[in-house]
Amino acid sequence: MSSTRTTSSASRPRRGGLGPGAGRAIFGPSIGSPRSPLPWSPEAVRADQQAELERYRERVAAWAGEFDGLDEDVLAEAAAEARTAGQDPAAAVDRLVRLLGALVTEWDQAQQGLGARLRALGHGRPLAPWAQQAVAAEEGQVYLARQLLLESVVRHHHRGAVQPW
Repeated sequence: MSSTRTTSSASRPRRGGLGPGAGRAIFGPSIGSPRSPLPWSPEAVRADQQAELERYRERVAAWAGEFDGLDEDVLAEAAAEARTAGQDPAAAVDRLVRLLGALVTEWDQAQQGLGARLRALGHGRPLAPWAQQAVAAEEGQVYLARQLLLESVVRHHHRGAVQPW
């Protein structure tokens, strides 16, 4: 007699692990897409960039408010208040202009940082058109604030010589 042993599947002990058809069960349609987009997906990148843009806008809202209504009359009011308080009006205007100038510089640095942060959140991709437009709009706000300050100073010091543009 031969020493080969035959075993039936019924007498064989059951092993744990994957059996036939397990691939279909694991990788089949029962597995859905992730609940949140992957961090490098376009949806996640856009959401992260939009959140960063909102944080930036909240941060600079106070700075933008400092330049609302800025004109030569604001500088003249600072001089008049200093005169009333018995202080040097030129020094008061100088302090105000230096304060606003420092504010514009800080705002400009924050705006430049915004572009860098949005690019970093893009995981090496170029900025989307909406993000490019947002950065350009924020750059325009800083430029406008700087121009308002410069025009206010020029008109304050040369009131009759400079006509409004």
